[in-house]
Amino acid sequence: MEFGGSTPDISTYTTNLGPIRAELTPTPADDPSDQLNIAGMPAMEGRVTVLDLRPVNNLDEEHTYLYAPGTPLNSSTLDTDPGIPQTQYHVKLSFASFDQFTTVTPAGAPTPNTAANPFIGPNPLRQLQSNPAPDNTPPISISFGGHTSTGSFLLDTGADVSFLSTAEAAKMHVEYATDSHGNQLLDSDGDPYLVSTDDGTTMIANQFVVPIEGTGGEVDATGFYLDSLTIPTVEGEPLIFVDAPVVVLDITVQDPNTGKTLTLDGDLGMNFLTASLDLNSFDINGGAFDWATFDQPNGLLGLTLTGDEPIEIATGSTITAASDSAIGDTGLTLAFTGGKLAVTTSFTSSRPMEVGAAGGTIDAATGATLLLNSPSLTWMGGTLNTTDHGTVTFALSGASVYVIPGSTLNINAGSTVFVAGNTDPFTDSITASNHVAIVNNGVFIVNANSSIAGITGAGALGLGVGSTGNTLQLAPGSGLSTVSSLTINTGSTLDLTNNHLIINYAGAPDPIATVRQYLISGYNNGTWNGPGISSSSAAAASSYALGYADGADGVVPGLSSGQIEIKYTLYGDANLDGVVNGTDFTILAGHLGKIVKGWDQGDFTYAGVVNGLDFTMLVAHLGKADNGASVELPTADWTAIDAFAAANGLMADVPEPGAAATLFGIGAGLLTRRARRVITPG
Repeated sequence: MEFGGSTPDISTYTTNLGPIRAELTPTPADDPSDQLNIAGMPAMEGRVTVLDLRPVNNLDEEHTYLYAPGTPLNSSTLDTDPGIPQTQYHVKLSFASFDQFTTVTPAGAPTPNTAANPFIGPNPLRQLQSNPAPDNTPPISISFGGHTSTGSFLLDTGADVSFLSTAEAAKMHVEYATDSHGNQLLDSDGDPYLVSTDDGTTMIANQFVVPIEGTGGEVDATGFYLDSLTIPTVEGEPLIFVDAPVVVLDITVQDPNTGKTLTLDGDLGMNFLTASLDLNSFDINGGAFDWATFDQPNGLLGLTLTGDEPIEIATGSTITAASDSAIGDTGLTLAFTGGKLAVTTSFTSSRPMEVGAAGGTIDAATGATLLLNSPSLTWMGGTLNTTDHGTVTFALSGASVYVIPGSTLNINAGSTVFVAGNTDPFTDSITASNHVAIVNNGVFIVNANSSIAGITGAGALGLGVGSTGNTLQLAPGSGLSTVSSLTINTGSTLDLTNNHLIINYAGAPDPIATVRQYLISGYNNGTWNGPGISSSSAAAASSYALGYADGADGVVPGLSSGQIEIKYTLYGDANLDGVVNGTDFTILAGHLGKIVKGWDQGDFTYAGVVNGLDFTMLVAHLGKADNGASVELPTADWTAIDAFAAANGLMADVPEPGAAATLFGIGAGLLTRRARRVITPG
């Protein structure tokens, strides 16, 4: 759908946006600047808004488009139906809903369609909440006369000018001139003017006055030029506007129910994004950007600097990376939008890299290597494939990484991906809970601290090189991961957190002895913080551990011979089914006092023998599921456990009264009463 085109026939508006209320002019105005085409946030929800900011000869040629996410760029219709262009920089946004400040008159009248508004900076409504959720969205920074401040600015594509609140202006030591009674003073032209708060009289240089049209009518607001206005980007390279014009204006809303008010820190209008008019000289200044995209679903403002279009590797195209000149100048973003980068010889790229929603492919020929040491790496929800038989190395140091959940690195069979450097290429630099998932059917070698949204496939995983220690974490909540083989070199760690892993070793020698040594090291006498295979989740929860089983033992239902399973679960869950019950007790009882080779035989302390300590761990969690729920056990189970404890001299290993397993009293007469109780660990 296009808004603001030169042919506003109703048939132009082909996208169903209802039911919403939008202000669209039915016919062109004599002065294009008087045309009213406003599609607010309800129209933009779930879509990507594309603003063509390239210079035009007249205002009739300004274009804004709405697209479904993932719509590809169409260079043949760039001026009329461009699709979504790849952008060079991305600004993280927060969203604030102002529904609580909305009233309708008369009562019962239809309410307007609303949606949350985007802000550069944390959600400003947090200051009205008693226990606000954390919001680490980077704010805008401003400076003037040696004074600095940060704030959350409304991203307002409908505003011609940008403004600061009087409170933010005061932080710049700028205020409106007033008399001793607080009445606003006017200059010889009848306009309000700005002075320094240091003495209340020194006028701020280079002021200008702008008429502001609002629901309450028109008011004159005075502006000045900030020394700088800085917008942070997820690429880590800020966009800095020098001599940035802003007016001083308060936009305040009030909650009709609580009476609480909120004044916005500021508003970022279109004068920073497109060509603008210098109100002092009436000179037109070219805009800094060619394109802007407002990606509402992913909370991103995308921007492309004028003349700095990314090097796009589009669907159906192949670019050969044989030298720097083959894929453009150093510094331009290498943007994958469905196409292929062919690597025929060893090649190093120091460009920013972006994997768009359409993904892309790196095809490294046999013996060829691609070294990526990008200053920024952006994952936009697509899949980056590596193919052929070369090696692709992510060696980021001091880089900025941005990740949209759902992003994937797919390592195809025969391909190798190596990770080095001091920056994790798979974890968002700002939102640490956003990770890239790995699908590995080749070889994945990690020699850097990284966190991923799980790893699946039939490939090999290796951690560390030589004695260099590092940690690969499977992000909490990643679920089941799979590998064909696992190699952990000295000092390195695989942190499973609260997930589980299956090693499919079928056709190879059983690696259970090596896996057990990794686990013993990670167990570290119950602290779960050692190198090898560990769990930071278990380290923080004393009832939990990493249990494991070899399918060759035939203990875990569904676990085939040729598979090893490692799972975050409760101590005592011998068969890894997520519940500690009579089945687990039977397994332990059959091995008590014996030298064994695994958790699935009742060795919960990794001691190599099943003893009273293992029994104590089991009874402490009897009748409990690993999700915290209580599970009622049959009477026969309690009877058997009581009898077993008494017969094997394990009464001393039973927890003291008041703890979970105080059911083990002395005297056969208590058995029936105990058997009816459900254990709830204390």
